Parts: sequence; C-alpha cells; structure tokens
Amino acid sequence: MAKKLQIENLTPEILAEVKDLANEEEVVAYFAKKGYEVSPELGKRILDGVKAGNTELTEEELEKVSGGCGSSKNSTRS
Repeated sequence: MAKKLQIENLTPEILAEVKDLANEEEVVAYFAKKGYEVSPELGKRILDGVKAGNTELTEEELEKVSGGCGSSKNSTRS
C-alpha cells in the first residue's frame, strides 16, 4: 500500500527530478514508483511550484491537497 506523501519527502533532489516531468500524471506516476500516493491535484501543485521556482510546499498546502484535516482551527471536527 502506498504511503501518504509528507513534506519531508520533498527533497531538493526529488523536486529537481519532478521539474523535468511534463504533467501532473507523470508526477503521480513518479511518486507511485517511489511508494507514495499523490493525487492529480497535488501532482499539479508540486509541478507548478517547481516550474515557478518554488521548491517547497508548506505543511498546510500539503495537507489541503493530500486530504488531511489541516490545523485544528480550520477543522470542522469536534
């Protein structure tokens, strides 16, 4: 079973490799080969970010696109 991608997994080396990919489907496939489940939305955000020169996603950005609950102040859970 694939692991949830964590921000610590986005090393400069990985982001440099992602920068050469053509689209979010290739990003999803790239991370799947590394054992991580990445949604097409997250793949697009990662790819757009590295192509724009932003090589880091914040923990909050990663949580939003990977299905996490986010911080407790944004959570609707009681």
